[in-house]
Amino acid sequence: MILNSKKEYIRYLIFLVVIYIFLFRDLFIELIPVFSFFDEIFALLALPIFLYNLFKNKGLIEINKINWVVLLVVFFSIGLLGNIKYHYQPFVEAVLPDLFLNLKFWLTLYIGSEIFGNLDFYRYGKRIVLNIKFIIWIYIILFFIDNLSGGIFPADIRYNFRSTQFFYGAHTVFAAICIFLIALLTIIKERVSQINFYLVVLLLLLISTMRSKAFIAAIIYILVYYLILVLKKKINIKYIIMLVLIGIIIGITQIQFYFFNDLTDDIARVGMLVASIFIGIDHFPLGAGFGTFASFYSGQVYSPLYIDYDISWMYGLTEDHPSLVSDAFWPMIIGQNGYIGLIIFIIILVKIFKEIQKIYYIDKYKYMSGIFVFLYLMIASLAESAFVHPIAMPLALILGICLKKKSI
Repeated sequence: MILNSKKEYIRYLIFLVVIYIFLFRDLFIELIPVFSFFDEIFALLALPIFLYNLFKNKGLIEINKINWVVLLVVFFSIGLLGNIKYHYQPFVEAVLPDLFLNLKFWLTLYIGSEIFGNLDFYRYGKRIVLNIKFIIWIYIILFFIDNLSGGIFPADIRYNFRSTQFFYGAHTVFAAICIFLIALLTIIKERVSQINFYLVVLLLLLISTMRSKAFIAAIIYILVYYLILVLKKKINIKYIIMLVLIGIIIGITQIQFYFFNDLTDDIARVGMLVASIFIGIDHFPLGAGFGTFASFYSGQVYSPLYIDYDISWMYGLTEDHPSLVSDAFWPMIIGQNGYIGLIIFIIILVKIFKEIQKIYYIDKYKYMSGIFVFLYLMIASLAESAFVHPIAMPLALILGICLKKKSI
């Protein structure tokens, strides 16, 4: 019993360290560059954890987990077959690192489920919340210093307000940090009282980034909270459609800008989307392979597809300035894994949603947190690299915790 208690305490300490590194990663990298490898090192821990569980269970794997593995293996195999067939990019410099970039989300989700899904939030919830409150007060102080001083952090003006970014590399990173903290507090909410104030502050900080997806996410959280915790309803297709319509109404300005503007041809996201459709057709049934299109490494090792599909002239997609090549998610899936890969990825997402739905009868707070993170990732995938962005890792951690079907 004492040994188990000690293990649980160590698990809590590790979780706390991981939270702090995820939250202050951008700042740590500036001070100690080695922290830029934290994502990779953390994700790689999934392998020894998997081998340990395999040994502990004498080589047996749950059917549900086998299904997950099969789907992911097929998805990644399609991409690799595209690399083998077309040879657009060098394996070591572009294909391998991009393959791992695509894997990190799923490896982190597995770690969240297997390691931190068993964390006793009744016992350690108050301590975790105490640390989150400390972090939120840092944000509050920084917010007032930043605004009252006229701006000590990078920002742009949107809707006549300064957008909040702090020391993070982009506004969208801080928005995702707020999502992570809101989701974590939601999981613990039933176990720890008097945290509503901090949830409200986080929602306001989220909105202060002045990003359309932040506005949508804040409204979705309020609606999901009302549906699940007040009305005691599950989020079915009817509610999903309602939330999607609300998101479209809120984000209509951005939708018009990206798809119905006279300058559409000059916008990287649209250029990549159109190009990916033709890449998927020309390379059917596979796709061009990892590191070839709309991914970070397709810009680092400049992919010939940008030239072949006549988008290499667009701002952010040029060989000397490929800053926007990873600014979209679905074009990457279509371009690199083809239409079959796209279908498989959608099946995986549907499976995640179904697994989240099962949590409703076990723990409504985990259910709400899982739904919220899942919906945010769906929203983010329309305007950024979402599942392959470094900030997706803490969100994957939350999803993994929620998908561990255990009342905590």
